[in-house]
Amino acid sequence: FASMWRTITSGEKWVGNIKNKRKDGDYYWVHTVISPIFDNSAKRPTRYVALRFDITQQKNAEDQLEEAQRVARIGSWEFDPETKKVTWSDQMFVLHGMPAKSMAPTLEERLSYVHLDDREYLSRQLQECLQSQLPYRIRFRILPQGADEVVWLEARGEAVRDRHGHITLVHGTSQD
Repeated sequence: FASMWRTITSGEKWVGNIKNKRKDGDYYWVHTVISPIFDNSAKRPTRYVALRFDITQQKNAEDQLEEAQRVARIGSWEFDPETKKVTWSDQMFVLHGMPAKSMAPTLEERLSYVHLDDREYLSRQLQECLQSQLPYRIRFRILPQGADEVVWLEARGEAVRDRHGHITLVHGTSQD
């Protein structure tokens, strides 16, 4: 809330998710957009307008998915070929011995975790997935950060294409 107030009192719009408590003690989540309103002569905001959308069901579904991934030791990931941005679920970080919520490694950094004998094979499978329209399913070894032993992962992935055949996303899972 301190960050939110700093943002809106400085005249900027704030966007975020807030967990609230109902009078009956139950919690609910709202996606909130707060914008400051200025009077003509004021240099500071004089009022604020807030738009709030109940996202409780979405947050509950995300929590259930995260718990299922933890129990199954399965992580999910996405790769945007245009921006090269990689997104990992929390369990992907756990599988790689990395702190959760840290920045997902680039594709090249991810390959550095892969056992040296499996890197070329994994790279080749990823390239085939990008060139063909076929999903892949492979097994390979990684050496998680701080670990003394290798971990075998089974990875599945596929490229998502737009109506013109251009790859817009590659996504998949990795499971211990």
